[in-house]
Amino acid sequence: MKHVKLTCKNHPALRWHCKAIAYTEGVGYNGTRHIFFSGREGKPDTVADWKVIGGEIVNIHECDCPSTDLIKVK
Repeated sequence: MKHVKLTCKNHPALRWHCKAIAYTEGVGYNGTRHIFFSGREGKPDTVADWKVIGGEIVNIHECDCPSTDLIKVK
């Protein structure tokens, strides 16, 4: 199954992903499958905000925005 990369329109450096079935063009994340937080794009700002998970450096803090603010990464 193909995955879609998502970002928050208010926090464009953060990344999530979901299965393609959970994303509808023109609507956004539609809730039919789970979303997964991928961390932040680019390099860490501070060591305290970052953690190594599965060999990847990820930001352990998600934003508090609603899932309706998630948009597809271009």
